[in-house]
Amino acid sequence: MTNQDCGLEPIYLLYDERMLEHRPIGWYEPQKFPDSREECDIDYPIENPERLKVIYERLCSLEKRLLGDDEGNESWPSKMNITGGVVYKRIACKMASKENILLAHSESQFDRLNTIELYSEAKLMDMSGVNDMYYCHDSFKAARLAAGGLLACVDAICSSKNSSLGCHPSNVNKAAALVRPPGHHACQSQEMGFCFIDSVVVAAKYALKNHLAKRIVILDFDIHDGNATAEATINDENIFRIDLHRYNPKHPFYPFTGPPKDVGTGKANGLNLNLAWSQGGMGNTEYAAAFYELVLPLLAYYKPDLLIISCGLDAAMGDLLGDCNLTPGFYHAMMRATIEVVGPNTPVLCALEGGYTISVLPDCMEAVTLAMLNVPFAHHSSQVFIPSYYLSTGACAAHHCCPWSYQNALERSRVVLSKYYVRRGKSPSLAVRSAVQDINNSIRIFSALRRWKHLSLTRIKAFPTLPQEVSSLGEGGHKRNYSSLLDNPRKVRPFTRPRIYLWYGTEAHHKITGYYSLGGGHYYGKADFILISRKSK
Repeated sequence: MTNQDCGLEPIYLLYDERMLEHRPIGWYEPQKFPDSREECDIDYPIENPERLKVIYERLCSLEKRLLGDDEGNESWPSKMNITGGVVYKRIACKMASKENILLAHSESQFDRLNTIELYSEAKLMDMSGVNDMYYCHDSFKAARLAAGGLLACVDAICSSKNSSLGCHPSNVNKAAALVRPPGHHACQSQEMGFCFIDSVVVAAKYALKNHLAKRIVILDFDIHDGNATAEATINDENIFRIDLHRYNPKHPFYPFTGPPKDVGTGKANGLNLNLAWSQGGMGNTEYAAAFYELVLPLLAYYKPDLLIISCGLDAAMGDLLGDCNLTPGFYHAMMRATIEVVGPNTPVLCALEGGYTISVLPDCMEAVTLAMLNVPFAHHSSQVFIPSYYLSTGACAAHHCCPWSYQNALERSRVVLSKYYVRRGKSPSLAVRSAVQDINNSIRIFSALRRWKHLSLTRIKAFPTLPQEVSSLGEGGHKRNYSSLLDNPRKVRPFTRPRIYLWYGTEAHHKITGYYSLGGGHYYGKADFILISRKSK
């Protein structure tokens, strides 16, 4: 039986409303959440509880729709092979213990954060605003719940590894974890960038310690470098970290870390991939090329026995911070291709990281979840409720072949991306041409490493384009009118941070030199960190 015949594959879903209690002191939800940086007022917290709430509500709506409980969708169950009427298996969430948190953090940091519930509100407000952090009495509790939730997911999905897995295994081996605050910037001794605990690292180290996995991949496609994850895994020979993010010393982008030359140390040499975009504006085609030529071949060769995904959604078109152009349809394809290449028996944990526009987040996480469920993007809410060219013309069949007809996992996963990427095409707009150099730079570095000497990686000779039969599609009638960057070439403006988004401070080892654009002014020089307080003008 092929994956295509299997229909929906249930997954675990983790959510706990106690994580919503982490919020700025005295903050009230606005009547309308901003869709652009220009709409943000000076006190708007970019990372806020509504992020998690709207995603969970959307995934609950999706569950009802797939089960046919939504009015007007009674015919859906006949199209979906849903065994036992189960879409999600809920996982209970409990706080991570001190012992487990110390797998990734110092004891002094834990003890310090564990006392903030005793602080006065005045002191907590005084602490807020440094390193883009805010604090309340429930902040550390929410962070411990996030970490503990991932540990529960690891226990659940790894328990099925040695089972005989068919299309609908009794032991589900994939989990979507809706957690906050995010974690991949939380260093071993200092919280920063909205993050208190690096939950993904805690989960990976926990799996290794308890012999639940031996070869782990952490895939991070948040647009910001997971600097803390890199710090904690840079010399770990059992963890292969793959991170796609923006990095350019001439145009600093938080957290100013993640150059391609950092490939791991000691026995972990070659186990740290920084695929660094040198500018914003990267879209579906650029990411598809990166996955097709580099990420998927590495995953196929490495053969992880546990895949943990730091699912940052801030590279999406319309995000308040990312300045990139990924669409929900591509998040679905990227996730599906990743799952295909590691194989159905590999446990997959997808943990929410960034993503900050409230109207964009549910669309993207729904797409990711559909891919994990093995459900086509045709069932995305944007495609179901609004007529779509992609559906009405049968363009999904324009791949000319079924991806599941390939026995080779790598080729099967690459076909999933064929809507977005042609290996050798004509050169399009200069706005994205830097992506060729960015991808080829990482290919050159990894091809020279001894660990990957038997893996054939091919540099891009001509920049890829969309296939002609779907090049003008975008994603049909989606309410945000997503479209390909190639169809709307534009000059990508330099990233400028809104006043409300505090310029990130970093630890001493995160030194930067170059050009800064702060509050409309331009600065040159060297600094360990630069801060703008919430009251600065």
